[in-house]
Amino acid sequence: MSVFDFTTILVFGLGSVVVMAYYITHLAESGINEQSKVKLTNIVKNYRATPTIRHSFITFTMVSDYLFGDKIFSLRAFLLSCFISLLWMTITLIICTFLFPTYTSWIGQANLSKVILLSSLPLVLAVLVIDFISVSITRLFIRKSKARGGFGLLFVLAIDFIIAATLFYVGITAFKYVVINPTWLSVTDSFPYWIQLDQMPVLLQTLNDLTPDMLSEKGSGNYDIKGGLYTEVVYAFPEGVSFYSSLLTSVWLWLHIFSYCLFKLTLQIDLLKNYLLKFVEIDKKPFTALAIMVAISYVIISIALIIAFSIYKWIYV
Repeated sequence: MSVFDFTTILVFGLGSVVVMAYYITHLAESGINEQSKVKLTNIVKNYRATPTIRHSFITFTMVSDYLFGDKIFSLRAFLLSCFISLLWMTITLIICTFLFPTYTSWIGQANLSKVILLSSLPLVLAVLVIDFISVSITRLFIRKSKARGGFGLLFVLAIDFIIAATLFYVGITAFKYVVINPTWLSVTDSFPYWIQLDQMPVLLQTLNDLTPDMLSEKGSGNYDIKGGLYTEVVYAFPEGVSFYSSLLTSVWLWLHIFSYCLFKLTLQIDLLKNYLLKFVEIDKKPFTALAIMVAISYVIISIALIIAFSIYKWIYV
């Protein structure tokens, strides 16, 4: 869909809103008694969205401290972080099992199922520690960024994402280097496996040495291995599940930013409503005035959607 097509749909939608509002207000103004009109007028004049959203903003901002406690580092915070991380990983695994048939086929393979189970316990323990550090940093960011504006909070969110991804990369690769095998994959090798949830990182270990006499040249730099090279799987685990679990530690910051943006939006809505009331005769024709305000709001929202859709098409198309 092009930007022009999207704009055309919104324009036709505006026409529908105007026509429907005209007929509804015409019937309402002539068919509803004056007492009901006065009640509607008072409701529109006195309604404020800000108090309700302000309460939600405070709740979302304080929810992490309410759940984890006042201290950034504590046994309560660690245990709750472990529970949430295990919950995220379990939900993600269940979803992946339905989306990617390879997950069940891996578990069913005799040479992989035992290795996955042996790899899972130490890996999950390492992930729980990484996630706790990550969520502690996120909670610290929330406390330090309460006075920042919308763009400042988005910058903090980006930094938090980078820190969470970096912590996971360093922690998991260091764990595999020490416990499993002395190998250290680069960022470009690791992240593609983690981002694509249908990928299974597998580490093979050779059981026999490769000697020069085993190589048979086929030409163009290609060789056959005489007698074959025997290997065994020493590590296999869907690391992407744990990676997304670490990124989801930022959910508390998401709630804070979402509630902040919603609070700021309701402030603007209340200001816009009060501004529009100056130009409509709400005391004389409340339904007509309300219909005009709805139409103007539709235009403003449509312009914002067109701008957002244009930016999306410019970035991804």
